[in-house]
Amino acid sequence: MSSFINSSKHFASVKKSIITLRYREKDIMKFKIARLLPELSVLNSRNQEMAEEKINEIIDTIIDIQVICVCLQYKHHYIGTLDKKIYETQEHIKGNLETGEILSKIALFKAIQSILYQIELEHLTDLRPLSQKEETALKFMDILKEALMYSIIRNLDEYDKAEWCIM
Repeated sequence: MSSFINSSKHFASVKKSIITLRYREKDIMKFKIARLLPELSVLNSRNQEMAEEKINEIIDTIIDIQVICVCLQYKHHYIGTLDKKIYETQEHIKGNLETGEILSKIALFKAIQSILYQIELEHLTDLRPLSQKEETALKFMDILKEALMYSIIRNLDEYDKAEWCIM
């Protein structure tokens, strides 16, 4: 597998789109996401700032995981400088997250797919177990990806025409 680290703009666009999605597509943020991270629930919308903080934390954690995993996969290129490369790359991406754009649901789905595809956990979990924060961030992205997929499909004409029960 050939891996790469997504750009700052990619992560910023995902972050900005998730924040926007939380307000525009309330159904997507209900149920599984609300159970995983109650502070993101639109049913509990009293503190928007807290929700945005949580989304920022999730994206920062996903950036950390992706950078670590890709760098570990190519560690032979960074002999003696691996820790420095990981730190500098994480800081560079996190320091340039202002230029994101709001993505459509399909574009957001694909952007999340790209992020998760680059994360090869075996190299990291050979060294240490995932933290609770890392597990939660990865689970959030998986649940969001599934919710987006369902929302996209549910709005297709073909979905409306398909039978619920085939006899």
